[in-house]
Amino acid sequence: MKVKNMLLTLSPQYKFVLAGSGILSVIVFLCLAIIIPQQKKINELKLTHNLEQQKVLNIEAYARKHPDADHYLKELDKKLTQLDEMLPRQPAIGAFMTAVEAAADSSGVRLIETKPLSIVKKSEYREIPLEITARGSYWQMLAFLKRLENMQRFNSMTNVTVRTVSGIPESDDLLECKLLLVVYTYDG
Repeated sequence: MKVKNMLLTLSPQYKFVLAGSGILSVIVFLCLAIIIPQQKKINELKLTHNLEQQKVLNIEAYARKHPDADHYLKELDKKLTQLDEMLPRQPAIGAFMTAVEAAADSSGVRLIETKPLSIVKKSEYREIPLEITARGSYWQMLAFLKRLENMQRFNSMTNVTVRTVSGIPESDDLLECKLLLVVYTYDG
């Protein structure tokens, strides 16, 4: 009652200011309570929509690039098989040694000694060093080294020492090559 009497006694100017401040308070309340949270939610949804749209574009680009998914999967399997041959998970060195012997035979080089050294464990792979000693002519030795370099299994020659052979009959043009070959195995 007192408030009603007080409002009736106020001049129209004050009534107008009071009504304006009431409307302004309601607008501020609506902004703080409804509009701003809605705007934040709309921005989050726009961001999510853009991310999903980008994913769809990537999938469409992939589908255009690889229309035959089965064929592409077969290609990937073939590449994975090739990768497993280059960097196998097992340190089995027997097949590699057989391939080294075949490379020596096809090059005309004679293997004198093949000696595996201690395995070195790295963070995601192992290094298996091999010390190989071979004899042959200059051209045979080049062919042998080239074949070693082009072998299926990933390897690297870290040290190569070549010297002429003396004291052996028919050793006029023979070279002896001692090399340290490192073979890798995936450990991941």
